[in-house]
Amino acid sequence: MSGGNHDEAGKVAGHGPGPDAGHEARPREAAKAAPGAGAGVDWGPLAESMVLGMEPSLGSDPAAWGVWLARQDAPLRNAVIAKLHERKGNFFVFQMEGHMRNANAPKLPDERPLSSAEIGFLFPTYLTSIHYGSVRLKFDTLLTKGGYGRTVGNAIHMPESCRGPTGELTTGHEGGLELLAHEIGHVWQFQHSGLVYIPDALLAQLAGKMVGHDAYEWQGLARSKVPFDEWNAEAQAEMGAAYNIALHKVLAQGTAGKPEPTDLETIELATPYVPKLMSGQARRKNSPTETGAKILVGPVGSFIIDKLAGD
Repeated sequence: MSGGNHDEAGKVAGHGPGPDAGHEARPREAAKAAPGAGAGVDWGPLAESMVLGMEPSLGSDPAAWGVWLARQDAPLRNAVIAKLHERKGNFFVFQMEGHMRNANAPKLPDERPLSSAEIGFLFPTYLTSIHYGSVRLKFDTLLTKGGYGRTVGNAIHMPESCRGPTGELTTGHEGGLELLAHEIGHVWQFQHSGLVYIPDALLAQLAGKMVGHDAYEWQGLARSKVPFDEWNAEAQAEMGAAYNIALHKVLAQGTAGKPEPTDLETIELATPYVPKLMSGQARRKNSPTETGAKILVGPVGSFIIDKLAGD
């Protein structure tokens, strides 16, 4: 249940070399028809008439041309591209082909399990205390409106901006991998203590707003040597995330950026508490039971939580 906004994460630029990247783009010749239906057809005149016919509606918008061309058969498409080279230039066609590839790209699944690389990223902090096979990443759901990540049970809901064009999580500050590092903490809480972390996290956030305290702040708790089972759910998850990211930076594994001066301090503060994560000691003292958590949110909320938490 991270409050980090991911508006800038995951924006993907066009692929492939630009028109000036070491070679000059050349107008392609009109394609000759492949053997079979349409073999021997001269596509040039037809392509010329198609360009003239579509120009009033598509204008000089490379995105509109790319989406339209993506729906055309290859011989005609190649012939039209050759004509557009002549009429609008190489850079226009370079932009248009990027939009055409995007239009043809397969739709990514709305849900998937953790990849082996993502499990490897989390493993140094949690070892085998998480059943990774039960975790599901769900993208662009009702719970991600506003650009936030939220976790219900084993399901981590992430904004679409958290993944790249092939489905991998984005890296860097407030990227998908950083969000996963926090949200997996709530999965760990669920797998060891049930749904009690949900009202605990919500109450911590609410109380924090009322008194001006950051519910995610864990460093003060660690410096004061407050027992881990007395931390709120957000502080527990944030400590795990901070430790995991700092550890990867210090070990220079290349998945979380270069180390910063605070990384060693983060590891030093978190180290006494990390064994709790590795062993799965999650339940907080005086925390409501799972049944009590459902009572707190009412029967409708309980039903919704059960549905959202399903694997």
